[in-house]
Amino acid sequence: MPLSFVLNDDFLLKYEFGTGNPATAQNNFARSYNKKILLEPIDITIDGIQANFTTKEAGDYYAFVLDKSIDEINYQYKNTSKKFENTKRGYFLELGYLEKGETCGLRNDTNDKALQIQVFRFRYDNFRALVDRIKEDSVYDMVLYNDTYINYNLDVKTKGKIFISIPYDDGWTIKVDGVNVDKEKIFDCFLGCNIDKGLHNIELSYMPKGLILGAILSFIGIFVLFGYNICFSRLDNLSKS
Repeated sequence: MPLSFVLNDDFLLKYEFGTGNPATAQNNFARSYNKKILLEPIDITIDGIQANFTTKEAGDYYAFVLDKSIDEINYQYKNTSKKFENTKRGYFLELGYLEKGETCGLRNDTNDKALQIQVFRFRYDNFRALVDRIKEDSVYDMVLYNDTYINYNLDVKTKGKIFISIPYDDGWTIKVDGVNVDKEKIFDCFLGCNIDKGLHNIELSYMPKGLILGAILSFIGIFVLFGYNICFSRLDNLSKS
């Protein structure tokens, strides 16, 4: 994925924020670009705490547990098994690459509740098509790049929001054409800001929050300690004399 691209107003109107399910969120993202879904739902059979499915196509498969009270899943595949723990955190279970016609099982090892789970196959062909579309909104020239400063020129075809693939942090400052702008969280995680149509220079600079205050307090502490040592040394000399 590019460092930066523009989410135009048409995308922002279509995309549903805060879906909670990572598969739904990614598929929603693709649909908002008028592209096919990335994670294709797979038919599964659920019998109490056990779920089974047979692959119709080879590919990379993932699962998502819908019931947050279930915290351990036993995955049976290729005459072996694997345990997933802490599934209530809501992460994707990576089932790995499976050949066509393989039968696999997923079992709730936490309690006696019926297993509520979804299984997906990742569609690389649809992903490539989506990335190609995103690159159309990511025409930029890098000027300077290091750990705390990024400068690039971005050609914005239609107004919207800049998506920057850097996790949001209060220490980041964004300038557009030399002017400070309000930063915001994109998808509740990444850095971004509003942008108008046209060719713009984007500057990102990072200063850890509290660094300056911490440096000042450290300097004061060193100064106080230095002064204390001088005073103590003089008092010691006076007492000896």
